[in-house]
Amino acid sequence: MGVAFEIALATLRPPDSDPLREAAAWKIIEFAKAGERDPERLCDGALKDLPPAVSVPPLALPPAGSQLPHGENSS
Repeated sequence: MGVAFEIALATLRPPDSDPLREAAAWKIIEFAKAGERDPERLCDGALKDLPPAVSVPPLALPPAGSQLPHGENSS
């Protein structure tokens, strides 16, 4: 369970957000009580079950009008 929790936190990269950490921990405990023991499946299940308010935000896009690094194109 500890490994799953650390994987989930690394994935979420929370800034020591206590509600997020607590939600992830409770989900992992819930899945472990149901019999799951694989850390990756515990982590995946917890991340999928987190409420939308604590889910991972989408990656930010570069500001409009900014140029891509040399050699890259947007197509």
